[in-house]
Amino acid sequence: MMIRSVSFMSVVNISRASTQVAINIISARFITPHDYGLVAFSMSFILFIALLTDLGLSSAIVRHPDLDRRQVGAAATLITLFGALLAISICLGAPALSSVSNLEGLTSVLAGLALSIVFAVAAVAPRALLERHLDYQRIAAIEGSAVAIGFLTYLVALLCGVGVMALVLYQIAMHLVRAIAFTVIVRKQMTFNFEWSRLKPLMAFGGWVLLTNALNFLARTAGPILIGIYLGAASVGLYGFANQFMIMPLVVLAWPASNVLMSALGPQAGLVPESKSSLTMATMAMTALVTFPGMFYFVFGTGFLVDHLLDPKWHEAIWLMKVLAPIGAVQSIAAYSGSVILARGEGSLNFRLSVINSLVFFGTFVFMLPYGLHVFAIGYAVTGLAMAALSLVVVFYKIDASGMSLVNAFLPPTVASCLGVAVVWSMFGADPGTFMSWLKATATYAAVVLLVYLGWRKIIGLHFTTMRKSLIGRKSSEAAAAQPA
Repeated sequence: MMIRSVSFMSVVNISRASTQVAINIISARFITPHDYGLVAFSMSFILFIALLTDLGLSSAIVRHPDLDRRQVGAAATLITLFGALLAISICLGAPALSSVSNLEGLTSVLAGLALSIVFAVAAVAPRALLERHLDYQRIAAIEGSAVAIGFLTYLVALLCGVGVMALVLYQIAMHLVRAIAFTVIVRKQMTFNFEWSRLKPLMAFGGWVLLTNALNFLARTAGPILIGIYLGAASVGLYGFANQFMIMPLVVLAWPASNVLMSALGPQAGLVPESKSSLTMATMAMTALVTFPGMFYFVFGTGFLVDHLLDPKWHEAIWLMKVLAPIGAVQSIAAYSGSVILARGEGSLNFRLSVINSLVFFGTFVFMLPYGLHVFAIGYAVTGLAMAALSLVVVFYKIDASGMSLVNAFLPPTVASCLGVAVVWSMFGADPGTFMSWLKATATYAAVVLLVYLGWRKIIGLHFTTMRKSLIGRKSSEAAAAQPA
């Protein structure tokens, strides 16, 4: 069930990431770094507001053992109303923020994106209900359709000459489709009401989740905000463009798999502690096998493409992508820490880790930014690696992971990625300058990674088998629980 669920969500998130890459490349042809920076700057506020509006209730809906349809309906009305009020506040405060930040054109972008908040939060409770039932096939279908419709809206708007507002319309159209589709699908499983007192049991757990998510989000998005204040909208655009590639493994694989993993490790799953530990390590290992080679490829493989696809004013983003991409690979593994800790019911521990993470990141941002965008990127990379390592150490301690299990999980992708880059550098240099040399470098890198994986095929096969066995055990427990006493 989990492998199938992750597969569904990975497919839809690959399509979403591909769409985002296409949007980035197309936008770079029609939109300046300054205008792109307005969207990147605004999205930091918009996504944070959407996160606050969630109130931690989506995770509580997924995990809460006793849930009725009126609780889900009450959560839906509370989240949507709260989101609408915050969206209105953003619209009213947009002119003042534009004036303070000195970013011309920010008001209209913020106002347009505020509308997308209302649609985004309206989908939260219905989607969480589908996650609770592990109905990821329908989730994937809806998410994929929403991205496709949003992309078509973006293209039409761009051809009509609306400029940067095409990016805003993409967000509005995508979230509108999600809100309508998710609500229609689960309409018979929830009853809309305003009995918010019913949410107290959910809020007890959701409160920790909300605080943790808010701190984690601030740690990730404080960068664009501070860059905008210190260095201007063009620098935000360059960083935002590179950051889109850094978070690809999170968006495509780690975040959707984290949701599935939390459901699989929850109290309703019925797995014994040993199976939970094995499933966690296997999930991390399978993720690393994909994300490590994919992100290390950016170290040499992006320069040629970006040079020929983008306008010269975007070329500074190449260096940023090379610095940030490998950190995205490590963060794709650390992303599972929250799911593992929350599945154990230790929301306060997850919050404490988030406090440390946020304070360290914010201090790094403030200290590094006065020295320029390149120094900031290096500081972010070092800090990201350290904080990811801290999260992983805590998780490995909690699940009692052995040293050999860590070696088996992370040595194959690490060796494959580093060796692949080293071979390419020795044969073609750090930046292949022609199409044929880039093509040969790419093929060489893929061949090295494949050969390393073939050498470790027994261990890799064991990871896959472990996931299947853990989930077979879960199905057996569910079948036993369904038998009459």
